[in-house]
Amino acid sequence: MAIFSLMVLLGSTALDQSLQRYQGLLGKELGLWQFTKNIWLGKSLGSMVDYYVPGPNGQWAPYFRGNQSNLSYISLAPLAGDLPVAVWIKQEKNAENKRQLVYYEIPVYTKTASDLERDEVFGDYKRGNAIPIVEGADTIGLTFFVYDNHRGQHQWVEEFDGRTQHVLPAQIKISVTKDGRREDQLFTVNTNSLLKTAYGEMLRYPE
Repeated sequence: MAIFSLMVLLGSTALDQSLQRYQGLLGKELGLWQFTKNIWLGKSLGSMVDYYVPGPNGQWAPYFRGNQSNLSYISLAPLAGDLPVAVWIKQEKNAENKRQLVYYEIPVYTKTASDLERDEVFGDYKRGNAIPIVEGADTIGLTFFVYDNHRGQHQWVEEFDGRTQHVLPAQIKISVTKDGRREDQLFTVNTNSLLKTAYGEMLRYPE
């Protein structure tokens, strides 16, 4: 009887250790998947391009729209395929009422600013590829490191429109809070729009 009890104890211990190893491996795999998504998102944001559309004053300006909850831009690094894509990154709520950040993309082809606005208003951006970037968060915030033409310096802002500022942001920060812990992820835009700000002065959209 004592031998049988010892065998049961050893078997239970081995099972517990196997489960702990499995949980550790699963955690590492999930962490690797999140790390992979961050690397890929950095590539997408880093490959943002000056896709010129007419601004409200008739001048040509790079397409970019961002606020604390959403952002949209044109990138040369799609999730699938090899065509340039229009990207929307949207903050949404899941079934547990937690916040998530979801990436959507559709081929940009030769879309105009009006086409891109219609894609957003009517939800056509959801017809393309999609992937959740952040899941199960308590809060998510987006901010943008941009050049202020009036002050002649960069600063962090919570809302930015490339059509009115005529440049793309230099960096984008995603701040995520989970279980009381905050983590900031910083992404750099490799395109230097400041070298092209004169385009809007030289060219105007025909009325």
